[in-house]
Formats: sequence, C-alpha cells, structure tokens
Amino acid sequence: MTGFYPPAVKVTWTKNNVNVTEGMTLGRYSSNSDGSFSLFSVLGFTPEEGDIYTCTVEHKALLWPLTRELDGYYAHRRVRCATWDMEKAELIDSSYFNKMEYLRYNSTMNKFTGYMEYGLALAEELNRDPAYLRAMYAVMERYCRYYGLKYYPHVNKRVQPEVQLKLIKQASGRHPAMLMCSAYDFYPKAIRLTWLKDGKEVTSDVTSSEEMADGDWYYQSHSHLEYMPKSGEKISCMVEHASFSKSMIYDWNPGLSGLEKGKIAVGACVLMLGMTAAVAGLIYHRKKYKGQWE
Repeated sequence: MTGFYPPAVKVTWTKNNVNVTEGMTLGRYSSNSDGSFSLFSVLGFTPEEGDIYTCTVEHKALLWPLTRELDGYYAHRRVRCATWDMEKAELIDSSYFNKMEYLRYNSTMNKFTGYMEYGLALAEELNRDPAYLRAMYAVMERYCRYYGLKYYPHVNKRVQPEVQLKLIKQASGRHPAMLMCSAYDFYPKAIRLTWLKDGKEVTSDVTSSEEMADGDWYYQSHSHLEYMPKSGEKISCMVEHASFSKSMIYDWNPGLSGLEKGKIAVGACVLMLGMTAAVAGLIYHRKKYKGQWE
C-alpha cells in the first residue's frame, strides 16, 4: 500500500473468510517524498487446494474497506525429515510454484528430480553440480540425522499402560450398572480397549474416549460399559498396545458391593459392642458374686 495519508491504516488477512494472524507480518510506515505514506504486510502460508486468501485494508480515506483476493502466482518450499532408526535419515526438499511441485531433492538418492518443463531443466542443471549436491546432503546430516538421534529414543519408546477397572454406577432396578476400563501413562498413542463377556467381544452399550495427551509424552484412554449383572457372568477388559507382546485381559472382580460392605461393617460393630457388653457384664457378675462370699 502506498500514497495514503494519514498513516493510520488497518490490514486484515482472511483464509476462507476466517481471520488469520499466524504467519502475518506488518511492516513499519515509511514516508514518501510527497508527504504520503507506504506500508506492506506479508502473510506466510502453505497453499492447500480450495483455500481462498483475502487482504482487507481500512483507512479514513476509504468510504468502505478495500478487499483484494489472492489470485496471483506464488511459490513455496516444503522440507521434510524422515528417520526410521538411529542410523537412517532422509531429507525430502520440494519446491512448488502455484501449488504445483516442480522440483524435489531426495538425500537417499542424492539427486534432484524435476517435474514439468522448467523443473526437468533445473534438476538436470543442479545434478551436474557436485558441490551443490554435497551441500544439500550436508543439510540432511546437519538437521535430519542430528534431530533424529536426539529425539528418536523418545518417539520410539514404548511404555506399558497402567490399567484399572472400576465400578462407577451400581445397578438399580431396571437401570444397568456401569464399569470403566482406564489405561494410564502409556506410549505410543495408539491403543484399543475392548469389553468381553464370557470371552466374547461386546459392542453394544459401550462408550470409549479418544486417546488424551497428558502433556508429558504419555496418554490416557477410557472405555465405559453398561450392563445388567448376571450370576456367574465374567466381564473383562482387553487392552491392545504396542508395548505388549500380546493382548492383555483384565477381569472384573465385583467382590462385595458398597452396600454389602456397609452392612457387614455395621454388623461387625454391633457384634463387637455386644461382645464388649457381655464381657463387662460377666466381669461385673463375677466381682459381685465373689464379694458376697467374702
């Protein structure tokens, strides 16, 4: 933007009619020889098919905001590092023009591959330059392999989940009970929790959450099962995870319900009070009987 006065101006970028601030840079006002001002704004982005970008300018001299849709030509570059183990790493460096890839460097082959007429000619020229190829390969050594060695032990580790089975709702009349199978502190992210009744998979009345990040490289996941308890029925939660050599099955042991435990506790207290009273009465009776004979 150039030739405007006064200098106050507002610039807004949108992507598909949604305001965008990430990647936006707004330059400083610069004065022109005629007393007017100039200003530039840059938006960095990765083009995706179907995306529409617009730039809107608001200024006192405009009766209404001025909007321009991005319809010109633009270029971008995409650099990717892939690491499979502690030794192997690969750099893929792709160049695009108007969303079309025209040049790609692959460090495994240590050569450029061209697409379309311009890309084919450029790849042929670059592949004839050993110094440039060495420089590109050095990028892989410096960044891909370095960060691969640094982070591979973390991203490739496997940590077994801590699994818990809980009864979170008692059955009442026609209302079913609810069990929760929880897996905590596992890595990597992918995990599968499956409910079993007498060894057979249950798919109805099951609700499962997605894997949730704890923020410390570890994840947790939960699955709920609604069911009507039946005598002799065996309920289990099967957990499948990369840290296990086989599927792990955890059986639900209902034990005593909270109400039953409460009844037993009350009964035990009453029994203890009764025994205490009986012993106290016996001691009192013996002392009284002994006193009569002295």
